[in-house]
Amino acid sequence: MLGPCATLPSATGPGGLPVGVQFVGPRNGDAAFLADVAVIAERLGLGAGVLPV
Repeated sequence: MLGPCATLPSATGPGGLPVGVQFVGPRNGDAAFLADVAVIAERLGLGAGVLPV
């Protein structure tokens, strides 16, 4: 797979460990994909705490 991907924290599991949701975008669709992930992060209230890696 050669497309962009991102993982956002979404919850805390029963043992207190974080649980994330992974998103995978289309090949050569990085800019649009990252813009979409930024919107999702903002709606989840994660806007300031999500950094690109």
